[in-house]
Amino acid sequence: MRRSRSMAGSELANSGQSDSLLLDVDRRTSADSEGAESCVGGSGGGGGPGSGAGNVEQIGHGHFFTKKSFHKPSYCHHCAEMIWTLIGVPGYVCEVCNFVVHERCMKSVVTPCSSIAAALIKNPVPHCWSDFIHVKRKFCNVCRKRLDDTWCFRCEICDCYVHAECQEFAASNCRECATYTPGKEGSQLTQYHHWSEGNLPNNSKCALCRKSCWSSECLSGYRCAWCAVTAHPACHKTLTQECDFGPLKKIMLPASVVTIPRTELPMETIIGVLSYKKTRERKIEEKEVAKTEQPEKSGLAPRATVSEELSSTTMNNGKDSSGESTSSKERKRRKERDREERESERKERDSQQKEERRSKDKDEDEQDSDAEIVKVFDGNSSMRRKVFRTITVNRNAATKEVVEAALRSFYIKDDPGNYYITEALESEERPLDVFTPISALLTETSRESPSLFLRYRDKDPNKGFIKVYPGNLKSSQGYKSIPVSSDTTVDDVLEYALRKFGLGTTTKSKYNLIEVTMDNRVTERVLTHSEKPWRIMQQIRKESIHQMLKTRFYLQEKEDPHGSSIALFIGNLPQNLSQRQYHGILMGFIGESNPFVSIGPIYYEYGSVVVNYDNNEAAVKAFNCLKVSLYDERSLLVMLLPNIQAQLLADDRELTPLLVFVNVKSGGCQGMELIASFRKLLNPYQVFDLGNGGPLPGLYVFRNVPKYRILICGGDGTVGWVLQCLDNVGQDSVCQAPPCAVVPLGTGQSRMWSSTSTFFYTLKHYLTVFLGRQVMTWREYCAGAPDTPEMRSRWVS
Repeated sequence: MRRSRSMAGSELANSGQSDSLLLDVDRRTSADSEGAESCVGGSGGGGGPGSGAGNVEQIGHGHFFTKKSFHKPSYCHHCAEMIWTLIGVPGYVCEVCNFVVHERCMKSVVTPCSSIAAALIKNPVPHCWSDFIHVKRKFCNVCRKRLDDTWCFRCEICDCYVHAECQEFAASNCRECATYTPGKEGSQLTQYHHWSEGNLPNNSKCALCRKSCWSSECLSGYRCAWCAVTAHPACHKTLTQECDFGPLKKIMLPASVVTIPRTELPMETIIGVLSYKKTRERKIEEKEVAKTEQPEKSGLAPRATVSEELSSTTMNNGKDSSGESTSSKERKRRKERDREERESERKERDSQQKEERRSKDKDEDEQDSDAEIVKVFDGNSSMRRKVFRTITVNRNAATKEVVEAALRSFYIKDDPGNYYITEALESEERPLDVFTPISALLTETSRESPSLFLRYRDKDPNKGFIKVYPGNLKSSQGYKSIPVSSDTTVDDVLEYALRKFGLGTTTKSKYNLIEVTMDNRVTERVLTHSEKPWRIMQQIRKESIHQMLKTRFYLQEKEDPHGSSIALFIGNLPQNLSQRQYHGILMGFIGESNPFVSIGPIYYEYGSVVVNYDNNEAAVKAFNCLKVSLYDERSLLVMLLPNIQAQLLADDRELTPLLVFVNVKSGGCQGMELIASFRKLLNPYQVFDLGNGGPLPGLYVFRNVPKYRILICGGDGTVGWVLQCLDNVGQDSVCQAPPCAVVPLGTGQSRMWSSTSTFFYTLKHYLTVFLGRQVMTWREYCAGAPDTPEMRSRWVS
């Protein structure tokens, strides 16, 4: 096969290029001049091509294109048109991310490869992954393959889809929903588009050329996660960068007015994304444990009482409370159980047949191509967890070819000369010679695939360069390469980095150096002044090369822009107690060594309180203690609440944020889909799940907003619940009587949402048309508003 150059705008490979394994890597990098080649490879603390935050024009798209003839209909991921290889039109495919492209489209490719996706991120934001789901007509955003009939995850915020095995390679580029910066006025705040690739709605049109930009055959096109504007890959670069939130501008809560405290808690916990599947499984396990423990205590099986026996037989004449006979009910249960068993047997049989066919095809391919499957570990951590990537290489392939294949399997875009492989033995590692073939590792008695370690080659183990990023500091510059050695401390790095960014060394006491790992949670750790960053990177490199590539160093101000007040909402406490009693209960769980600053407000009727901390570590410690606490055999409900800078909302008279309450248990199981759609349409910090704390957390977060609206999604009981809470706590808010509207989800009311295919867009139309008008409350109507058709059209009961 022939390889083409991966650089954007480069010429195609010459036709006389040999068929040997050739890897053309884009050597361009956005690193500054100070020894960028000597950095440790990857996005974090080290160098390597394409490791710094930048854009595609600076780094290149990073694809490893290979010429290929397709034997079935294939589509270009750039223009979404068919590749006619059957009539002689060549096509190219990326060996890393499976990006397929026309030969004519190669020069205009702007979509980055998955190997450099993390390098384009300036401030990483973790995804909020859902439970395991099955979807149709969707594609993975990492490997670009279909998701049909496979387990996958979906981000609840930006609608990103990934396979279960591709999740760890997904870039942490979710929508940033809390970007408040102290010192900026409302007129200085600017929102930018957040582009996500592929999986566009049907019949999507490009905002620039007005042509169709969606495809059901491949991952193509771009969509803004804020305003839902869609565009072609080439067109979205031409559009303006500023986002106006589209038709939902008047009810959107801007990200620039929201702050969240710096904590190590996952994003799902702060936003309130619950895993109902795990909760349901935990409740089932608790019931099973309770059933097994009950007979053990008594020594005998539980027996029904006389009244229960009479009520189930004599009094109801063989019928249950619903009027149905017990025999017919038992027959229905048996039929349902038999049907489920037959269905499970059929699925198991089909899966076995698919696996047999797959293994048979694999054996035939291996016999024909003389290929060998090799297990590759990227460090000691993956070996302990038995997590590896498999590659398929020729039995006579040299070690150099195995290194190149291993780098592609781990989505690493770097010079293969910086890496080497060793044989993973039980006793020790044995380095392999560059020209050692894989066949030398195979024995006649061993049937298992050979296992290898992928290691990084140190040019000088005692010194090198690390990269320091400015983060949210007021600096338009990218990262800076800082020379370090084994004896360089964090203090030395801070002084050098501040001077490079032009912030002055006299302010060193105001900053911290933090280590950020861009995994599924984007974990942060503040480094002490005596730690040595170069030794930290060496240790991480031994544990996992993939983790090293996702580790960065950031400058961070010690003062949290969120402020000194961190609010924890605590529920499931006993009702109608005094403040002293609530204080005593909470201190019993938290401990005298970690007291809160203040308590209040207290919602006596609901057994809920809000406590405030002035320290992040103390708040997280209290959160973890209360999360596992029980009171009267009930788990406490604990939430860490965001903060809205209400003074920035007063400048915009047309802006009226929408506070959304969704009862996911109401009617027809539409609540889960509804709350997911709201989180994608709006800012997730203005959408609250009533199953997680009820209406009180949302009303507390919006207590200082001068004007807002409320949308209640649920049945009659849900509406009464929210209105009762609003009546009890509304007098403590700035806006005491916000307008309210209802999305009916009760029994029999969910028929209006029966079409799930158009559910998301029906909801969007509902928000823009109905809530775009001025809504009138019952209190305003009773206050003497004129009874005219115009007033009646504004009134919502």
